[in-house]
Amino acid sequence: DHRDLHSFPTRRSSDLTLTYCQDRQSKGFTGALLMTVQPDTLAEGPEERTERDGFARGLSELHKGRIKGLVHEYWNHLDRQIETLLSHGIVPFHTPLFFGFGWKGLGVIGWDADPEEAGDFVRYLCARYGAWPGVWVVGADGRGTEPAVEAMGAWLGRNDFTRQPRGIHYNPWQPCDAHLHEDWCHFHLCQTGHSGDHLPDRVTHLASRIPVRGIANGEPTYEGMGGGRHGLGDWQMREAWQNLVSGGTLGCFYGAASLWQWKREGETAWGDWAAAPYDWREALSQPGSLFPGVLGRVLQGYDFSDMQVSISRAHWRQCVEVPGKFALIWLPEGGIVEVEPWGAETPWSAHCAKTGRQIAHGSFTRTNENAYMGVKLPLPEGEPLVVVAGHKRPDS
Repeated sequence: DHRDLHSFPTRRSSDLTLTYCQDRQSKGFTGALLMTVQPDTLAEGPEERTERDGFARGLSELHKGRIKGLVHEYWNHLDRQIETLLSHGIVPFHTPLFFGFGWKGLGVIGWDADPEEAGDFVRYLCARYGAWPGVWVVGADGRGTEPAVEAMGAWLGRNDFTRQPRGIHYNPWQPCDAHLHEDWCHFHLCQTGHSGDHLPDRVTHLASRIPVRGIANGEPTYEGMGGGRHGLGDWQMREAWQNLVSGGTLGCFYGAASLWQWKREGETAWGDWAAAPYDWREALSQPGSLFPGVLGRVLQGYDFSDMQVSISRAHWRQCVEVPGKFALIWLPEGGIVEVEPWGAETPWSAHCAKTGRQIAHGSFTRTNENAYMGVKLPLPEGEPLVVVAGHKRPDS
C-alpha cells in the first residue's frame, strides 16, 4: 500500500480533488491521510476554500475548543470528496482530530479535546463513513496517550463491526507504544521528522515488539520541507525501500511540502519549515512522488502477507521475507549478494530501485554445496537495486 499524507478537505474544491486523484492514481497511490477538519483553534481566515488563507469550517465551535456545531455543507462536500477518492482506488485514512501541529501549527484541538465529545464525534463519522472502505487514525501526530485518543479508539473497538483498521500516528519523539496491548489498536505509525534524516532504527524498534502490530514510518520527511531543501528526489526512493526492509511492512508513506496544506500562490503563513517556495500544483508533481508506485510495481503479484525482517536470508544485506515463499533484498549501492535458497527451485529478479526496471533474473535451488554460504548473485555496483525472490500468484 502507498499513502499520501495530509490531504485537506478544508481547502480542496471538487475540481482540485479530481486533479489530485488522477495524479495519485496514475502513480500507484492507494490511500490518502485526511485531516477530517481544520484542527487549529486559533487559525483565522476567510471561510472559503478558494480564497487566499481561506478554509472551510466543519465544526462551528472548534475555535472555542469544542467538537460541536456540525456544518452540514462541509460534510456534504466531504462526502463528494471521499467518493472521488474511492472511485480512483484511493482509500481515506480518517483522522478525526489532530494532536500535534495541525494546519498552521497553532492551538490544535486534540491536546485539550473533551473525551466525551471526541467519542461522539467518531460515532458520527463512523455512522456517516463506516460502510465505505476506510482506515481510522484516532491519534494523529501526538503522544497517543491523550484522553480523546482512548475515547475514540475504545468506541470504535466496541461499536465498529466493520472492523476497519484503526491505529495511532505519533510525533517524532514518542516511543509509539500507547495502547499497544489493546485489541482496538491495530497499527502504530512512527514519524522521523522533517530534517531529511534517514532513521530506519525507529521502524526496526516498532517491528521488534510483542504483540505484533502493523507498523510503518507514517511521516518521513516531506519532499521540499525546509524551504525546498529537504527530502528531495532520490531521498524519497531510498527512504521508501529502507523503511520497508527495516520492518515497515504496513506500507509506504509519502508527503510533499506545500501540498499537505494546499498552499496557494502568495501564501506565506507556514514559514520555511513547513512549506516549499512553490504552490500545491508544483508540489503535486515532485519527482519523489513516483517512488511509492515503483515499490508497488516491483512487489506486484507476490504473496508477501506477513513478511518480516530476516537476518539470515541475504546474509549481510537488509531483507524482508515470508520463509519459503518470498524475499525482498535492498542493495543501496548494488553489488554481490549471497542468498540462502529454499528447497524448491525459486525464481528471482533484480530491479533498478529508481524505476523498477528489471535488469537481471534467474532461479536458484538449495543444494548441499550452497546450503551454508548461499548462492552468489553478482549484480552491478554503483546504483541502488532490489532483488525479489519467490513465485508470483497464478492470477498475476
